[in-house]
Amino acid sequence: MTYHHNWFDHSDSRHPRVRNASAVHVYNNYYDGVSKYGIGAAGGGSSVFSEANYFRNTNHPWLIAQQGSDTSNVFSSEDGGMIKSYGDLIVGGSYITYQTNNTSFDAYIASTRDEQLDSSIKSLVGGHSYSNFDTDSSIMYDYVVDAAEDVESIVTSKAGRVNGGDLQYEFDDSIADTSYDIDSTLKSLVTNYKTSLVSVLGLTSSSNDNTTDTGSSDSSDTDSGNNGGTDNDDTGSGDNDDSGSNSDSDVSTIIHNFTTDEKNSSFFTISGNLSTSKGTVEYNGLTLTQCLKLESSTSISFTTTTEMTLILVFNTEFAKKVKIDGDGKICSNGILEITLTAGSHTITKGDTANLYYISLSK
Repeated sequence: MTYHHNWFDHSDSRHPRVRNASAVHVYNNYYDGVSKYGIGAAGGGSSVFSEANYFRNTNHPWLIAQQGSDTSNVFSSEDGGMIKSYGDLIVGGSYITYQTNNTSFDAYIASTRDEQLDSSIKSLVGGHSYSNFDTDSSIMYDYVVDAAEDVESIVTSKAGRVNGGDLQYEFDDSIADTSYDIDSTLKSLVTNYKTSLVSVLGLTSSSNDNTTDTGSSDSSDTDSGNNGGTDNDDTGSGDNDDSGSNSDSDVSTIIHNFTTDEKNSSFFTISGNLSTSKGTVEYNGLTLTQCLKLESSTSISFTTTTEMTLILVFNTEFAKKVKIDGDGKICSNGILEITLTAGSHTITKGDTANLYYISLSK
C-alpha cells in the first residue's frame, strides 16, 4: 500500500497507522502541524518505508508501539513494527532514531535509499524485524520521488478539490500546531456545510448531501483530533441534485439516497419510517444500507415540469407492486423504472417494500 502527495493539514494521527502490514510505502506527504504523530507501526508484521516526507511541527513524525517516544503506550499496546526512513525532512517535533538508541527508537534512518536493514535490528516488544520490501524488485514499482524540501509547495498547490473547493479554512499555526482539542470553528463550518458544487465529471451533486465518499480515505482510522475527525474527500457520486427548490427545471438528474440523505430533501416531500435492519443493496457502485419502509403511512410526493424517467431501487428480491399516483406498478428484481409526465406525483405503498434509492432523469 502506498500513501503519497497527501496534505495532512493539522490532523492528529493515523496517516497511516499500520497494523501487521509488511509493505507500506509512505513518500512525499506533507505533515502540517500534526498534533500527535505522523506514521505509526504496530503489530508484529508492520514494515513501513518513510521516504522524502516533510514533517512540519509534527509532534512525533514516527511511532513504533511500546518503544522510543511511545513510552507510556499511548500509541499502542501491541507488539512494535518497524519503520525505515530515508530523505525525510523534519522541522520541529521530537523523535528517537536507531542511531541514537538502538534498543528503543522511533525509526531507523537509512544512509541510502536501498540500504537493507539487518535482521538483528528488532522491535523492543515482540522482536520483529523489517521486511526490506522496498529493495525487493518483485514487489516495488517505478516511481519518481520529489525532494522533501519541495513537498510543501507541490502538495499544497495541488491537494484537494480543483480550484480549492467551496469550503476554505486556514489554521492558526500558533494554536493548532500543538493543540489536540477539536477546532470548534472548523467543526461548525463542516457540520453546517452545504455544497455549491454542480457536477464532477458529469455526475450531479447535492446541496443536501456532503457525506458520500468516493475517494480512498480510511475513515475507520480517523481520530477526533483538532480537525474533528472529518474527512472531506467527497466528490458527489450518488449525491442529490436538489437545487434548493421544489422544481426540476434546472437539473437533468435528481437523486435521493436514503442511506446518506435520510428523509432530507428540497425536492421530494417524504413521510414514513426509515430502517437500517432490512439488509444492504448494491446499486450503481453504491452500498445502500438504509431504506424507507413503504407502509400505509408512507408517502413521497414531488412535481416535475417535464417528462422524466423514475427509477426506484428496492431489495433485489422484491418483485411486487408499488403505487405511482395510485396505480399499482410491478417491480422486477428490486428495480422499478417508469416514465412520468410533467405534473404532480406521489409514491405510496402497494405491497410492503423497502425503498433504498430514487432517481429522476430527463
